[in-house]
Amino acid sequence: PAPLATAAQVRTLFSNVQAIRNTNRMLLTQVRTRVGQWDARSLLGDVFVRMADFFKIYIEYANNYDAAHDELDGLLAADESGDAFVRFCEAMEARDQLDLGLEDLLIMPVQRLPRYVMLLETLLKYTPAAHPDHTPLTNAVSKFQEISQLVNDTNREVEQRRLVFEVEKAVVWRDGHEPGIVAPHRIFERHAACDVYLPAENRRRACTLFLFNDLVLLTVTDERTRSSRHLVGPPGAASSPTPAADTVLLHHATVSLRTARIARIADQKTASKKSDDITNALVLIDVQASLSTSNNQHILCFASAEERDVLLAQVEDCKSETIHVMVSREIV
Repeated sequence: PAPLATAAQVRTLFSNVQAIRNTNRMLLTQVRTRVGQWDARSLLGDVFVRMADFFKIYIEYANNYDAAHDELDGLLAADESGDAFVRFCEAMEARDQLDLGLEDLLIMPVQRLPRYVMLLETLLKYTPAAHPDHTPLTNAVSKFQEISQLVNDTNREVEQRRLVFEVEKAVVWRDGHEPGIVAPHRIFERHAACDVYLPAENRRRACTLFLFNDLVLLTVTDERTRSSRHLVGPPGAASSPTPAADTVLLHHATVSLRTARIARIADQKTASKKSDDITNALVLIDVQASLSTSNNQHILCFASAEERDVLLAQVEDCKSETIHVMVSREIV
């Protein structure tokens, strides 16, 4: 019979889980040995300190988790052999008397490091300061917190890089503007709903702003579709920037933060209707574009002053980091 999954699919599903299992077995063996010889002055923290660096292998698993999840979805969707893969998973669940499916099991290694941190913090909490294990446990908590944060940060950066591809695919690019936001150094920071004021038309138009670590991408909605605010998830760094199926985002402008200027501007009445007044606004000036075009200023209006100020602070942070990286490269 044909295999339920290819060797490549199995590798994608389970990544380095065997190495993770072996690492945890090593830790268990050392803990059991120490507990078997336990007395009032025994240590446990030093075991975790010695083993801590081995747990960096969780970074590889965490980085692969989204690919594993997608692979599992694909196997379940493409099961054309009479639900054989599904039946196999159900049989394994029944054999091991688990109330967990394969999807539940795949997430468990990602959750393991925070649980070790909680365990060590509990041990430290009930260990007197004068006990010889207090310092080793303190060091163990610090090391496992550091590794857990490293895994989280690495996983977050992988997701932020993936979202750059998602945004590029979601945008309809204007003639003469080839898709070009994907770059090795670029990461997605957040998206925000606003209006862009169009001076030539004396009106505001719904806009979605995508902020990356080194540029701002402005898109407007194809006015034959719904508002650009209809995105999957609310605006913010943690939400998906993918537009809803009935929304078409048109490229409006791309502004490099290396040469951009951004500032608040005062509210202004326009000659048009009240809803087109300039309120809670920022002006984003594309200094680089001013050399070749007069259309270098983008007035962005937000629903509130708070939303405007949050976005301004994040853009300034990204600008500062971009300039710092540029200066560092020049020094090197």
